[in-house]
This record gives sequence, C-alpha cells and structure tokens, in this order.
Amino acid sequence: MADAIRGGIVINEVHPNPVTGGGGGFDTDGNGTVSALDEFLEFYNSSSSPIDMSGIELWDPGSGHWFTFPPDSVIEPGGYALVVVGVQAGGSLPPVPPGSLAFDAGRGVAVLNNGGDVIFALDPEDDTYIAAAYGGQPLIDPTDSSTWGGFSGSTAGLSNFPSGATQIGAGEDFGSFLAGQSIKRIPDGSDNFVNNQGASPGRPNGPVICFVAGTLIDTPDGPRPVETFAPGDPVCAADGRTLRVRQVFAREVSAAEQMAAPSLRPVRIGAGTLGSGLPLRDLFVSRQHRMLVQSPVAGRMFGEDTVLVAAVRLTELPGMDICAPLRPVTFVHLAFDRHEIIIAEGAASESLYPGPEALRTLPKPAVNELMRLFPDLARGRRPQPAVLIPSGRRQAKLIMRLLRNKRLPIEQGLPSRGKQLEAS
Repeated sequence: MADAIRGGIVINEVHPNPVTGGGGGFDTDGNGTVSALDEFLEFYNSSSSPIDMSGIELWDPGSGHWFTFPPDSVIEPGGYALVVVGVQAGGSLPPVPPGSLAFDAGRGVAVLNNGGDVIFALDPEDDTYIAAAYGGQPLIDPTDSSTWGGFSGSTAGLSNFPSGATQIGAGEDFGSFLAGQSIKRIPDGSDNFVNNQGASPGRPNGPVICFVAGTLIDTPDGPRPVETFAPGDPVCAADGRTLRVRQVFAREVSAAEQMAAPSLRPVRIGAGTLGSGLPLRDLFVSRQHRMLVQSPVAGRMFGEDTVLVAAVRLTELPGMDICAPLRPVTFVHLAFDRHEIIIAEGAASESLYPGPEALRTLPKPAVNELMRLFPDLARGRRPQPAVLIPSGRRQAKLIMRLLRNKRLPIEQGLPSRGKQLEAS
C-alpha cells in the first residue's frame, strides 16, 4: 500500500531527467526546448475525499526545502498535484483535469538528482513526512545524520529538516529511471512502478483504451460524436437493441506525451479497409481498443466467426496505421451495464471492457464507479466479454492468416457464430 500523507496524498510520478541524448526528451512546459528545469513531481489523491495540501513542504537532500504548497491547494479524489521545477520563458504549466492543480516551483536550477535521489514531503502541521527514493539511492532518515553516509550526493539541505518529524510508512523505492522517461505508478496510487511509459504530468498513468473524440457513434436518432454523450443517453447495439450509457470517461493526451510514449498514439483505421465498405470514414481509436472481426478464418481458428481484435494488431493490414504525434488527442470511454458491441463510423466495435488493461488506465474514482457497474470486478472476477477476445498471440496469428489468404477482417453476409452477439 502506498505511503500517504494527510490521509491519501501519495507521490505518484517522478520525472528526474527530462533531457536525452541529442537534445531530445520531454518538454514539460512546452516552450520548445527540453532542459533540466522540465523536472516534475506528481502527487495523487488516493482517498475518497478532497484533501487540502496547503503548507506541505517538499525537501531534497541537496537542495533542502524547495517548495511549499500555497493556500487553497485542494485536490479532489482521484486528482493530481503537479509541481514543475521551473517553467521557462515561453513555457506554461501543463493542463490538468478538473479537481487537479499545477504549480511552478520557480527554481532556476534543477532539484532532482540525475544520479538518484530521495524525495521528502513534509506536513509541518503534525510533523509527519513520506519518503520516496529512486535511482539506487537508499531511503535515508532526514532526522538522523548517521543514516546519511550511504547517500551518494550532498545532504547539506537536510540540516534544517525538523528533528522531531515522524515518518509515515517505511518509505518507497521507485526503482531505476531512464533519461526522458518518468518513474510512475500504474495504475495511479498503486504499488506497481514502471519507468518506460513516457511522462504524463497531471494525467492518468498508463495506456488508454477507447475512441478518439470526433468518432461518430450510432444512436436511435442518428450518429453522434462520442464526446457528446452523458449517462442515460441512448446508443444502438450491433444486435439492434437500444442501450443506455452508464458512465463516460475522458482523457486528453498531449502531443508531447504521445512523443514520449508511443503506446499513447492512436490508430487510424482507414475508410473501407475493414471490408464491406467499413468504416464509413477514417476511424481513430486507441491502440488496445478492439474492433469486431468477422471472418471464416476466425471460425476455423476459434470455432466462432466473430471475435474482437486490438486495433494495433490490425495495423499489419493495408490502410491501417499508427498516427504521428502531431496534436493533442482526447480519448473517450463509454461504459454500459455490461460489455457491449456498438457501432462507430459504421463499424462494430467494443464499449469499455473493464479488464486489467482498462483498469490500469483509469483513476481510482473511475475504477470505484466500474466496481459498482460490474459487481464481478469487486469479487475479483473478469466480466463476461460480449464476444470472444483471443489472446494477443492468437490475435496476431489471425491477422497473419488474413494477410496470407488475402481476406479482409469483415466479410459481408457471413452467418455469425459469436453467441454473445445475439439479441438478449
């Protein structure tokens, strides 16, 4: 369980070395130049209540006390507090979702040590603190100089750390890091750390599984852009039923995030490339979002002609590709009472399926909402998928067979043996 201050604030993401070789890296403030001042820390409210972070101090062994959260720094449940070390001329703080806040520490020099470091968040109201180490540094005690010998950098900044402060938890080791990448929890607030998924300042950690804003979804009153839906709105199921949206989740991913983490770049499924003239126009979805494949090749492999295949697998086929990171992209999830097949740009595709991949992409409040929608999740069981979802390896083999046999993913008029597609 993550160490938390003030009942729920955890250190969620550390970006210690923005610069990569050749002047590349992650430009946090978007001023066009990557520098050491693009370092940032992200905190996450893992509780179910708003938390005021006002007065919490950030400390570093070398720099000492380097930032204090100002008054009214209230973070909503599932929200983020982003601290950028130094926003430079021509730059600005990254946008953050509602209920989150971003701050410029205003430093003129870097704080986080590229050789590894220890981060302390101190609550002076009750003299408690949490600690996180990375890059092989030991979790030293800031109140006991006898523990500082194992730290391989300056500890001069800890001389004024309150001697009576008490640590919450045992401290956390975020592990190693890569230049230009963050070390972060996936999902937010968890005990799982990764260091190769790019930077996502003030944004949910992990990949995304959903439609890109602008995608037209069939409804009884005609197609509507996916971003316009709200809970209770009607949607057409592929089998003719009328569904009601239970929940909508959205996330914007900046061009810089897509550059740093290719897994965040959407897939373009070109108009007509699936077969039978579908989709009706270019369809954009996340890499792991699944499309319906209906083919006798699938029938021979799985005993069912109709299966779901991740969009990234389809990019092996002509007319489908991964988009270049040229602009921000908003991804939108639609959740129903169960996993469903709906119509996007005329083509059959899935609604949100709350499997492990999807749950890693959503903040805690969204996961809690899904637990209410899908009781099996709370019992540790996977919900029943609307249609067979083969393993990733088997999906790849299916696409290779389609290529070899010069078949398209959708063949018109094929009798479906996918039982879950029948009206119920």
